[in-house]
Amino acid sequence: IKSYRSNPINPKSKTLKYISIDPFLNFYFYFIHNHKNIIFGKTRKGDLFNQLIRPRLPQFLGYAFEKFCLQNAMLIAEHLTFQNEVEHFGPYFKKAPVGLQIDLIYFRENKSITICEIKYSDEEIGPSVISEMEIKAQKFSHFFPEYRIQKALIVSSAVKKSVIVSKYFDYILVATDLL
Repeated sequence: IKSYRSNPINPKSKTLKYISIDPFLNFYFYFIHNHKNIIFGKTRKGDLFNQLIRPRLPQFLGYAFEKFCLQNAMLIAEHLTFQNEVEHFGPYFKKAPVGLQIDLIYFRENKSITICEIKYSDEEIGPSVISEMEIKAQKFSHFFPEYRIQKALIVSSAVKKSVIVSKYFDYILVATDLL
């Protein structure tokens, strides 16, 4: 279990989020624990994988990819070429009424913040990610007006050419670049 503050730059922030970082336990609690009676009691016949796991697998893989990125945040910073400038990093979240959640942010020495959108998909990520990020960036910039905001997209697969051509993101990183 790892805890993250709602604002990694403020050590006095009392809002914490606890995240399980063990991949096996995450899988177990997501798929098996709630279905033990079905799995072990054999109360349901047929292909349990297709009935219980396949419908929820894309969402689970999205969570798993996000956790992978959080655990490897400094490796990501290295690939984005600012690892020596990072002061604080982690997810960022604000409760209602603002309702803001950013997958990963880096507070850097040069008064800039890199906000990262992490996307898992088997298909290419399309331009809708730009409008999603813009909404988050607008909300976020109100809390840190003295910082320059940079935007990064971290994806599990490819990005459509229209996203790259838009030059909206300062950084685009594909998971295979990390391996």
